[in-house]
Amino acid sequence: MNNNPVSSLYKNSAETWLQLKYMTDQIMHQDNPLYAADITEQLAKQFAFRSGGRGEGGCPIITFPEYPNFTDIPEEEFQNVVSYLTSIPSLQDGGIGFILLIDRRQDKWSSVKASLLRIAGSFPGNLQLVFVLRPSGIFQRTISDINLRFNRDDFKLKVPVIMLNSISELHSYIDKTQLTEELGGTLEYCHTQWFGHQTVSFLSSFPPKKMS
Repeated sequence: MNNNPVSSLYKNSAETWLQLKYMTDQIMHQDNPLYAADITEQLAKQFAFRSGGRGEGGCPIITFPEYPNFTDIPEEEFQNVVSYLTSIPSLQDGGIGFILLIDRRQDKWSSVKASLLRIAGSFPGNLQLVFVLRPSGIFQRTISDINLRFNRDDFKLKVPVIMLNSISELHSYIDKTQLTEELGGTLEYCHTQWFGHQTVSFLSSFPPKKMS
């Protein structure tokens, strides 16, 4: 298959622009960096996390697991956690963009819509793709089909939003090795250990004190 040089140039230019934008954002926030130790209680709620999994193109995955009180999370807490999760990958990762996994299988369509609206309105990073494991009930699926069709513009997401009926459908997009056990994958993830690692990394960033 012949490669279109103009198309390739456009793609490379777009990727470079995204990386430069991410680097600029990082520099702008260096005066007031956010550390895991600053938001211990907020991260402990685990309404969003980074398992280390990656999707197509190496995009890092951020998971929003089932969380009944998601809409009750204060906006400042939401912003702090999501901003931190998007700040810990490398500059190259940030330029590539993120994949979001939103698990709402045990919830209602109203929760799906509220989650998408909230994320669309304040997600600080570059998005590549959004997967939603939608409510499993037949009635809720029907409602989600109708409402998504009529409310897609409300989400203001300039990336594809893929509604999934089951975990098996998710596996057709993301390899099981990149998904946690809750999502039918084999990737081991412990939130407590992850948080401990982030804290240790933060403390080790300081130079050791000299003995007097």
